[in-house]
Amino acid sequence: RARHLPVGSGGVASYMISIRDVARAMLGHDASWRTLRVSDVAATPPVSLEAGSTISDAVKLMARRYLGSVLVTSSGTVEGIVTERDLVRLTADITTHRRVYDAMTLDPRVADLSTTARGALSTMISGSFRHLPVASGGSIVGITSMRDIVSRVAEGRMGLDDPLRPAVTYDPLTIDPSASSEEAARFMSSRDVGSLLVLDAGRLVGIVTERDLVLRVLAKLVS
Repeated sequence: RARHLPVGSGGVASYMISIRDVARAMLGHDASWRTLRVSDVAATPPVSLEAGSTISDAVKLMARRYLGSVLVTSSGTVEGIVTERDLVRLTADITTHRRVYDAMTLDPRVADLSTTARGALSTMISGSFRHLPVASGGSIVGITSMRDIVSRVAEGRMGLDDPLRPAVTYDPLTIDPSASSEEAARFMSSRDVGSLLVLDAGRLVGIVTERDLVLRVLAKLVS
């Protein structure tokens, strides 16, 4: 279920490939994307911190560079990786005095069930986000993500020009905008999800993601 994969040899990472990189390759190369080399797909070289760095260092670096992960190295050798999900688990144990409303993305883009996988990926890539609420007949029925779509296309369970339906999680998890950010972090960690839809009196008003909690909660605490 990893979204970020360091690639290299001898303990040294030469590339970091992400779900976003694979999605771009799928859209740009259609059927031939499977034959591409990692070096053709990886958008940026890996970013790392020394093993003795603090969590504060990791949060600041990821916020400054808008990264979803950072490698942990010792004398150039990869020892581990810190991801947004790791940091969200940390947020669950911290009293931040911030509400979900303070961290969420307001009025998120919404896809229709009839939207194609290609259309949904294009929307998420152009908007620099990974999670997309899905509606049918004007009502929210589910949520999809870049990883959901990429994995199903890669497995041959759907094509890029097929409707989103196979990649939608129905009855998505939701939270109230007045809930605390640590409550959101605990909920996301316990259910192993990367986002929650924010509903106010049954109406979609936002979405809160792992990245939102890192950038708008943790990064402010350590700044």
